[in-house]
Amino acid sequence: MSESTGLPKDYGDHVAPAPEWGDETMTAEQFIRHNLVEAMRFDERTSAALTANMAESKGTPGYDLTMQKYVLRIVTFLFKVTTADLMMTIKKLAPEQADDVARNINARLESGDYYPEMVWSWLRDRGIDPERIRTETIAAIAAETSSK
Repeated sequence: MSESTGLPKDYGDHVAPAPEWGDETMTAEQFIRHNLVEAMRFDERTSAALTANMAESKGTPGYDLTMQKYVLRIVTFLFKVTTADLMMTIKKLAPEQADDVARNINARLESGDYYPEMVWSWLRDRGIDPERIRTETIAAIAAETSSK
């Protein structure tokens, strides 16, 4: 317990623990709560990274590193808060299906290979050539790398 607040040392983990992979009893509300706590954490980390970045001189390794941390943290914040927002919407529109949706999304996020594989399929389903996107991106990365 924290002596100053009387709360568990990690309040967020206590009130919104991370869902366990394969937990068939996880609810949409648990998934939402965890993502909201993580969003709040990353919002604070984003602010701290921006403050650290502003203390660095542009063009220095320190600046580049703190900018990378800032971007990573803001993207993670946006992912977490958007995930929670979408799940809250699903819970309102289809409450009887929300728990299953949350469990499926959690399992897919934990597996690591589901989304990279599905992007290809989802692009093809929409008439978009994923191989062309991939090769153009590889070429762009090569051009960026060679110009440094």
